[in-house]
Amino acid sequence: MWYEILESGKCKFTERYKDYMTGKQKYVSVTLSKYTNANEKKANQVLQDKIKKKQIQQNTKDVTLSVLVDDYLAYQKKTVKASTWKRNSFSCKKITKMLGKDTLVKRLNAPHILKAFSDEKITVASKKDLRKRLIAMLNWGYKNDYISDLSYISKIEPYSHDERSNTKYLEREELKAVLTQLKDQWTKTYLIAQFLALTGLRFGEFCALNDGDIDLKTRSIRITKTYDLINRIVTPPKTPESNRELYIQDELKPIITQIRVLHKEEMLLLGFRSSLFLSEKGSPIQNAAFNKSFGKAVQKITGRRLTAHSLRHTHTSLLAEQGMSLEEISRRLGHRDSTITRDIYLHVTDKMKQQEQEKLKKMKLL
Repeated sequence: MWYEILESGKCKFTERYKDYMTGKQKYVSVTLSKYTNANEKKANQVLQDKIKKKQIQQNTKDVTLSVLVDDYLAYQKKTVKASTWKRNSFSCKKITKMLGKDTLVKRLNAPHILKAFSDEKITVASKKDLRKRLIAMLNWGYKNDYISDLSYISKIEPYSHDERSNTKYLEREELKAVLTQLKDQWTKTYLIAQFLALTGLRFGEFCALNDGDIDLKTRSIRITKTYDLINRIVTPPKTPESNRELYIQDELKPIITQIRVLHKEEMLLLGFRSSLFLSEKGSPIQNAAFNKSFGKAVQKITGRRLTAHSLRHTHTSLLAEQGMSLEEISRRLGHRDSTITRDIYLHVTDKMKQQEQEKLKKMKLL
């Protein structure tokens, strides 16, 4: 290793190594604030780690789970939204802890993974999310030559959708009870909860709405953007399918009117811009603030702690009960395909079939 003092006074340390694939000499370097004995030792460790990582990437037999996770998240950071990356990063770190950061990827197998998931004391819903992220990461690793064999993935079977569906949305009567609870304590949360349950909007889509996006005359809501809750900026919608127009049904119209009245009251009486149907310079309501009051109401009524996104799933179940097809529901929600939506739809329709069968059991037709 050698070093050079830059014009800025900083010290650049460089190390040479032999490339695994080509046999040619290559270099890695790191720049620290100044030259000291301590910084020289630190630079040496950093450079050796860099060399090791580069060589590991080219020699898949030595890839550890922590290396796979780091590289997968680095790729994700360039290809997905910040909010999505943050959520995936949390899942990947949880997976690393469960399976062991020093575990060699080539040693991963179904029994080891299934045991780790079985030992983890988390909800079925969380296990389903982690399984989905693990398989996505392993498939990425396979495509990028970190892994040579993924035949064991088929043995890691999905968790029952019924268990997930039952915890992720509110039944009609539960929703009514929750809304009654909210109406008595949190007016704004009450109105937003109704709006989300009746439209199926993502919370970010609701936050990005301007008053001009809603036209009661044509009975339409235009969804053309979303609010990035991580970076606090308005961005294009999540997917091309998310660009859509929603029909305003009769029971939604008075909710919109009430929200507009509250909007004016907050701006005129309280002296600040409301986060309900934003003006161009308004400040959106925070997801955490809504979830705090909404979650308390849901927990009091049902014993569960749900978030704003559960109202999107609730909208799915309500439409399924009214006989709308899965394709129609998906189009209204603004996505091409969703496992959760499909699971909830199947769960609701199966339950309706069972109720029909129970009615037939009690009938005497002749």
